[in-house]
Amino acid sequence: MDRIYARAQNLLSVRDLSLKLFRENIILYPLIHRQYFKNALLEMMAQERQGEIIDRTIMKDNLNMFTQFNVIKDNFYDEEFQSLCLQRLAQIYESVSEKLLAENGALVYMQKVYVFINEETERVNFYVDQSIEKRLIELLTDEFIIKHKEHLKEMKKTSIYRMLDLNQYKEFEVTYKIYQRVPGGVVIIAECIGSYVCEEGKKLLMKNDIQSKDSMHLIDTFFNLKEKFDHFLGKAFNSDSIIEEQIDSTLAYLVNLNEHNQEYLVLFIDEHIKDKQNLSNQKIVALMSAIVVLHYLKAEDLVKQYYNYLKENSFFDQIFQSNQYEILAIIYKVFQRIPDGYLKEQDTFEEYFKEHLAEHLLSKQSASDDIEEYMLSLLTNTFGNQFTSKLKGMLQDISLSKSLTEDFRSHVTKNGSNLYGIDLTIQILKTDCWPISSVNNRGHLPIEIQDVYQCLQDFYLNKHNGRRLTLLSRLGSADLKTQKYILQVSTQQMIILMLFNKRDSWSFENILHETDIDEEDAKQALLPFIFNKKTEKILNKEPTNNNIELTDRFSVNDFFTSKLYRVKIYSLEVKISHKPEREHIQNKLDGHREMEIRAAIVRMMKSSQTMTHNQLMAEVIDTLKCRFTPSPVLIERVIERLIEADYLSRSQDDRKTYIYMP
Repeated sequence: MDRIYARAQNLLSVRDLSLKLFRENIILYPLIHRQYFKNALLEMMAQERQGEIIDRTIMKDNLNMFTQFNVIKDNFYDEEFQSLCLQRLAQIYESVSEKLLAENGALVYMQKVYVFINEETERVNFYVDQSIEKRLIELLTDEFIIKHKEHLKEMKKTSIYRMLDLNQYKEFEVTYKIYQRVPGGVVIIAECIGSYVCEEGKKLLMKNDIQSKDSMHLIDTFFNLKEKFDHFLGKAFNSDSIIEEQIDSTLAYLVNLNEHNQEYLVLFIDEHIKDKQNLSNQKIVALMSAIVVLHYLKAEDLVKQYYNYLKENSFFDQIFQSNQYEILAIIYKVFQRIPDGYLKEQDTFEEYFKEHLAEHLLSKQSASDDIEEYMLSLLTNTFGNQFTSKLKGMLQDISLSKSLTEDFRSHVTKNGSNLYGIDLTIQILKTDCWPISSVNNRGHLPIEIQDVYQCLQDFYLNKHNGRRLTLLSRLGSADLKTQKYILQVSTQQMIILMLFNKRDSWSFENILHETDIDEEDAKQALLPFIFNKKTEKILNKEPTNNNIELTDRFSVNDFFTSKLYRVKIYSLEVKISHKPEREHIQNKLDGHREMEIRAAIVRMMKSSQTMTHNQLMAEVIDTLKCRFTPSPVLIERVIERLIEADYLSRSQDDRKTYIYMP
């Protein structure tokens, strides 16, 4: 009937006609006042906002019924209910906002408004048609924020400044998200932050007055300020470009207050450059930091001049040894603004930083999770999400390992497993995130440790079926308890020391045979036991020279003493960058670069079909220079391989012209 008769006679479908009849004869029937249903629903909405519990399902079903009455495009739902609903909600919101404002200060008001808006959005989205959502958000913003936005002035000297003083990121994030809803609200926040930066900066930077030539004070103060507000930018303001621009412009204003700053910085830089033979890593970072401050002094010609000098003299190759990556990321961001400027190619920077982060996390040297997360947000702002995806995976592994350790301890307690009194801390690392491999990670664990490791394997593989665990003995650490001391050593050192529970003396050849540790790693493990400036030697060596040969013998020093109960025999900084590991990383980096060049060439040739050799070389270099600078030799090698694989061919008319082979 609907497909033929109703359509031919221009009549309503059976369903639409039944809805229309129900609406006119039931909902709008004169004896049943048409306001009854609407008032009942509006009253239920008011009751819920007063803290009473209502049946949301009934609300949702009835409102769905109203939306279905919109037949013949007569907007029945909007005319009969939606407008009244918004009017009633406006009255409720006005009452709630005035009550909150009367009972709370500006900051607490903001926090409670944020909670109320989230709850209200969740409530309304559950049972009201989505078409009302936009108007509802506008209504919430108007009643709770726009009508009271002048209260931000009250917050300026009290709440906002206090949040900045106390580094209250979460509280400021709430304020930011609320004012983000207001047209021009982010600008208000940015201006408040700019005023605070200006006031605080003047107190600190103006100490470096006209008579002072202490450029390090200027540099340190500048970076302390910038680091503080970069924390807020990443954690509270979602890297908002308006706020970032305000912070940068205020910092630029501050460093330009003293007209002699540029002169002092140039003298500072020139003095360090002249003494380049004696520059430590820390001084190199200070030198580059001074150049960054020059950038904020708008001395772009000087910045470019110094940048080129540093690049030509290989300063950038030393800077990654400083481990001050927080400052390095800021320096990198500034130098990226210079045409063809980079500290190192982006992919190489990524590998360096991955090693740095891995060493700190595995050595438990990270000051806090907040600092690492801030650093990742800074790098994300500079390089994008792709750059930091694996770094975030590393942090996640450490977090999951902590909970896994607790689960394992509960499992051991529940099952009464014998761990020989060993307290095990677990670190499970995903192979695709960490810059490590199983190269030279050999080592026979003592029988007690092997039993504990087997217990861990059974627990983990039962929990995660199909996975495989590989022990990385070179990256672990251990606390060995003796009668008088606790010795903090690496896992490989633990394996060696526990041999002396079997006999008093071992030759180096026998140590290698018993432990199966790589010879170079075994030498590195033994050296702190026999040559240690901070403590007495743990082991005696015969003969007593600085070299370790296969025939050398080692025995326990029975006269070892220390003022400390917990003796750190070996620096527990995990060194990822052993020579084999470095070679492995460099090979992996070369492979990634070749794949990126290959993909870029195929994309370009597929788009253009034909290109000359010089055109293709220039296009590839220009496309990939943001990641790294591909060498012409490598590009030509990839081209030859693509020709061999029949992706490309040479033109018969011109051998320097390439043709794409579909």
